[in-house]
Amino acid sequence: MLSYLLGSTQGTVEAFRSLQEVWHFTNYTVGHSHLTMYGFITFAIWGGVYALLPRATGKQPNNLLLGIHFWLATVGVVLYILALSVGGHDTGA
Repeated sequence: MLSYLLGSTQGTVEAFRSLQEVWHFTNYTVGHSHLTMYGFITFAIWGGVYALLPRATGKQPNNLLLGIHFWLATVGVVLYILALSVGGHDTGA
């Protein structure tokens, strides 16, 4: 939910004319959309998979592996979004 909130807020800020001129045709916009897609939708899908998997198989997944998957995915998404956002910020120089 946090990534969806951040992505929506970033989209609102990006709509300001002065910032639109800086970020519109850069990877910053790509980072913004991927923050919402990867950060929200992917985690929601995995949450659904991990909720339904025990019902389908009758086995509980290992909590340590679930935690590792969550934190590796979180770090990966954060690095990916930061790289796109920083790389897409045009300083005009």
